[in-house]
Amino acid sequence: MRRLNRLRYLALAALPFIVAACSDAGALTKDESAAQTASADPAPLAEAPPDEQSSAEIKRTGSPALPPPDRAGAPIESEARIISLTDVKRGDRSACQINFTYPGYPAQEILWFDEACSALSPSFMDRAKLEAADRWQRIDEYGQMQIAKRTAGIVLYVEGQFTASVFPMDYNNAPMEVTVAD
Repeated sequence: MRRLNRLRYLALAALPFIVAACSDAGALTKDESAAQTASADPAPLAEAPPDEQSSAEIKRTGSPALPPPDRAGAPIESEARIISLTDVKRGDRSACQINFTYPGYPAQEILWFDEACSALSPSFMDRAKLEAADRWQRIDEYGQMQIAKRTAGIVLYVEGQFTASVFPMDYNNAPMEVTVAD
């Protein structure tokens, strides 16, 4: 039984690398490849910032983040603000759609399921406010780093009837949910 669990763990750990290797999102046609090879300027190598953790080291505390939508033409915001709260239906579930902005990012959207917008208390908090509310220590090291680094030290805090979460930006520049109260 232990061997089976170990093999399952190794297979799951290798899955992101297999998917990345099989992806043809960056594939070039023969003509594009030849043109790129013939050019005098080599393509720059993408390097991860040294202070970011690899995806294997990230402790997932919330729902897995979906890739951010293509927002190439979206305006970059200069302040953190809640744009709108809208009650919506997703299948047979009700949700509150929260549209908000962080400084330096285009508008973002999250869904808070099973509670009406009128029952929520969304706001922006910094580390001092989160510590005063006894929430900062519930955020893992990765989430704390992303709050400090990516969103100027502030984070969207949403409190509902039964739980509360913060939504720092992840390494894909998409909001990730970190539950801070049960």
